[in-house]
Amino acid sequence: MKLELIKIEDYNDELKDVFENYDNCEVFILKSNELVVGYGIKKDKNDINPFEVFIKEENRGNGYGKYFFKKGLDLLKQEEYRKIYYQINRGNIIARRLIENNGGLKISQDEDITTFVIDFEKNNL
Repeated sequence: MKLELIKIEDYNDELKDVFENYDNCEVFILKSNELVVGYGIKKDKNDINPFEVFIKEENRGNGYGKYFFKKGLDLLKQEEYRKIYYQINRGNIIARRLIENNGGLKISQDEDITTFVIDFEKNNL
């Protein structure tokens, strides 16, 4: 399986138009064997959920989300993000596990939202 991470501005497809209104963000496409399986959005350092991953429903369960999220964290580290925060709906077990498996620590929780921190320096990620 060949996986490619492509910046949206380097991708010539109808998806490019879908993401034209994402100000102050970088959008990435994840391709597997020439098929788009999902996309990711890298936001500003000060934003909550600074790298979000969306995998097409028919492509879930194949490890693409784990791969893409890890690549996103690598991008954030390269740009010297030190500590990032995620707020996840308590019912989104998959996202919660993904964040916990990548060094995320739960720092607060209310009835709807769980907040995590990933500290790159502390976790030596």
